[in-house]
Formats: sequence, C-alpha cells, structure tokens
Amino acid sequence: MEWYYILLIVIGSILLFICCVIAFMIYPGNPKKCIEHSWMYGNKIAHRGLFNNEKGIVENTKTAFLLAIENKYNIETDISLTKDEKIIVYHDNDFKRLFNVDKKIGELTLKEIQELRYENSEDNVMEFSDFLKLIDGKTGLILEFKSHSSKRDVLLCKKAMEILKDYQGKYVVQSFQPLIVRWFKKNYPIIPRGQLFMKFDLKKEKELMKGQAFKKRVVFMLTKWLYNHKMTNCLARPVFIDHSFHNIDLMAKIVHLKVPMLVYTVTTQKDYDYIVNKVDNVIFENLELNKNGK
Repeated sequence: MEWYYILLIVIGSILLFICCVIAFMIYPGNPKKCIEHSWMYGNKIAHRGLFNNEKGIVENTKTAFLLAIENKYNIETDISLTKDEKIIVYHDNDFKRLFNVDKKIGELTLKEIQELRYENSEDNVMEFSDFLKLIDGKTGLILEFKSHSSKRDVLLCKKAMEILKDYQGKYVVQSFQPLIVRWFKKNYPIIPRGQLFMKFDLKKEKELMKGQAFKKRVVFMLTKWLYNHKMTNCLARPVFIDHSFHNIDLMAKIVHLKVPMLVYTVTTQKDYDYIVNKVDNVIFENLELNKNGK
C-alpha cells in the first residue's frame, strides 16, 4: 500500500475519533425517561414572574407571580440558599441591585432578608415554601438553581427536594452549573432537567484569571471552553437546554436536534418575532403578549 493511502487512513481515523469524542461529550439525555413535561412548550414563560419595572412590579415577587398566573403564563424563577440554610426565591448573588445592601445571600439569614423591602413595593423576598403555596399548581414552573459553592449547591438541591416532594404542581429544574444538573441526573433522574447556556468571552475570562496559579488558570479556561461548546453535557445529560437568545451557535443547534430548546431572555417584540418559531419556547420579560402568546 502506498504511503499516502496509509496517511489518509491515519488522518481519517483521527478525525473520526475526534468526531466520536465530541458527539459523546455533547450528547444530551433522553426526555422520554423523565416525567411528562410537554406543558413547558405550550404557554410562554414569564421571566421571574410577569414583572414590569415601569409599573413598579418587581421581579420574583408575589405580585409578579400572580400576574403571570392570571395571564396564563408559565413562570421561570430562581432559588438560592441563605446563611441559615433556608431557600429563597431571588435571582442575584447579593442585594445591591434591588435593595442597595452590600451583602451576599449567604451572609444573611432568612429573617434578615425578609426584613428588606423593595423600593415602592409592599412585597418582600419570598421563602421557597411560601412561593410553592402561592403557585399551588396553577401554572408550570421552571426552577433555576443558583450556584454558590459545591458544598452549598448540594445542600440547596437536597433541601429543595425535601420541599418539592410534597408539591403536586408541574415543574422542571435547570442551572448554569452542570454539576447541579448532574446531581438531579444521579438522584432524581425522572425530574426533567435542563442546562442553561450562555457564551463566555474567553479573552475576558482569561484576564480575570491573571495572577492565579498556572494549574488553576488551565482548569478554569478548559472548563469554560468545554461549557461554551456544550461538552459539559457529558456530565449532566440534560433533557432540554435553555440558551441565551443572543448567541445560539452551531453546537447548540446540533444538541437541539435531540432535545427541546428554550431561549432567554427576550425583551423586544422584534426579537420575539424573530426567534419564536425557531425554538420550542421563549422566556420573556417586559413584553405584552396577546392571548395567543404573540
């Protein structure tokens, strides 16, 4: 056999091996092995409830959630763990943006947090159990688990499931942290689990890691690169993905061939009209959709 034929066989074998590895890494889970959740792709999804800053309706509050229910929307919301290991419905890692309080969630107890008041609102931060009582199965929930540290992430998952075990309503779980999604794959595989994706700017991430130990920098950048290319799916095998509307890439489209895709967060009618028929459902905010979700 001529040498160039041997070279072509070697190159072809290497390329095939690389393709097989990539396919294994990005391959998602099987939605059919989870509790039926087709409801998630019906009614549109109100981001943190049906809030409206101009009208003084604050995100992730009782008022915003009740409005979403009234308008027949599913709800996407966020849960985090307090200092005294209670679960609250709140998005940010700290209270600067909404309360002008320079404290992180893990630095305050539930009581201290519930004493805070949103500006021009009677609402306060809700405890997760109170939130579930409010919803009471009236609409579907997309619950985002916020990541803070590996130990507290596991604790958040365990405590949330202690509360959710008696909840009769419809819900799915998701997170930006693949290890949280993996926790559900291992411990509650029948609960529909989703991987949240955004596109990290690797140049900016590299700048942030300046001064760190070489090994830490390498691990950090490799993790971000794998995440950007959907290769962390091998850890969690999500049964749906929830992708940033702004930067859906080829890898996301390939994964979408196997599992449903949500997009977040659509804030203009133009963007909504562009994306709504390209994905399985849309998470929106500050939009007034009609009864047909348009």
